[in-house]
Amino acid sequence: IDLTHENVTLTQALTRVGGLREDQADARGIFVFRDSPMGITVYQLNASNPTAFLIGTHFVILPQDVIYVTTAPLYRWNRLISSLVPTLTTVRAANALGTP
Repeated sequence: IDLTHENVTLTQALTRVGGLREDQADARGIFVFRDSPMGITVYQLNASNPTAFLIGTHFVILPQDVIYVTTAPLYRWNRLISSLVPTLTTVRAANALGTP
């Protein structure tokens, strides 16, 4: 997102990239990492509460900020299962070939 010509809030930035996909993103884990001469500051927004999401409409994103949204627990589980299924299928096929 180009932030050089306008002030963009956290809510606007998330909206511009398509919002939070409920099946993939954990609304409780929205983080903004901001670097400054004093070090990195991390801000967290729990947008599962609509009132808290309104805070994002007042939080201005700076050009060097990094926004990170954690993945939903079910999405992590699905990724794990998806990565295991091909291996388990191969092992099962190999076992089937070895049995009389």
